[in-house]
Amino acid sequence: GTRTFSWLLSKVDVLKGTWSSTEDSKKAGKSVLIIGAFLIAIVYDLFIKMLNALMLSINTFTTLGFGEIPIKGLPRYLAIIQGFIGWFMLTIFSVSLISQLLN
Repeated sequence: GTRTFSWLLSKVDVLKGTWSSTEDSKKAGKSVLIIGAFLIAIVYDLFIKMLNALMLSINTFTTLGFGEIPIKGLPRYLAIIQGFIGWFMLTIFSVSLISQLLN
């Protein structure tokens, strides 16, 4: 399995060799591949951070807790304030719903 895998990697390795020994016609393609991989990694990282922030916000707003995301500093106090606002709004919603059902 190792010999077959190494043969396959040698055929699909577009970044083999040194930059100075690469033909000028292939440098543009390699540059596009490297920049593309870098941009995909950045977009993926930002996407994961946005999902974590959304999860923290929903957990805080519904007062379920912070889950597995450790927060420190100013965002921690903002999350506490958001938790109080969520608790207050859910309480008002419950009271108004019960009031409408009783009328």
